[in-house]
This record gives sequence, structure tokens and C-alpha cells, in this order.
Amino acid sequence: MARKVPPGYDRHCRNLTTAERAAKEAEGIVPVVRLKIPDDGETSYHDMIYGDIRVKNSTLDDLILLKSDGFPTYHLANVVDDHFMEISHIMRAQ
Repeated sequence: MARKVPPGYDRHCRNLTTAERAAKEAEGIVPVVRLKIPDDGETSYHDMIYGDIRVKNSTLDDLILLKSDGFPTYHLANVVDDHFMEISHIMRAQ
């Protein structure tokens, strides 16, 4: 908040080398697995209610998919569950 940017992951460890990752793991730091969103450009999709939606990638967060304990987060588990249940449309409260 003090930096006047939205809260979220600062991508601090996004581009670590293999050696840097190994050093952090040797320190006892257990990694998470994140969805790596492109830094620039935009993501777009068609919403059946709101039409075409465009979002600048710079405003999106690299979401955690697998937690440091190896378990999936809601973000991953929900999509996998919807896929296997053959869910094609989702309506959520705004």
C-alpha cells in the first residue's frame, strides 16, 4: 500500500536460476508452484453475459496452484473438478 500498487505477489522469485532455487531449498524454504502470467500484453475471453473481457496482464497476479505442502489450492482444484465433471458453464455472484 505504501508503494501505491495493488497488493499481490511481487514476482520476487519468479525467475530464479536452478542454483538460486537449490540454495533456497537448502535453507529450508519450501517452494510453491505458481501460474506464470506474462508480464506484458493482455488476456481476453468472451463472457456470455458481459461480452468480450480484456485484462492487462500487468494487473494479474501469479496465482499459487500448489501450496508448499504439495496440496492444490482452490484455484487449481476447482478447474480440475469442473473438467472431470464436464461442467461447461459457471455463473458466480458478482
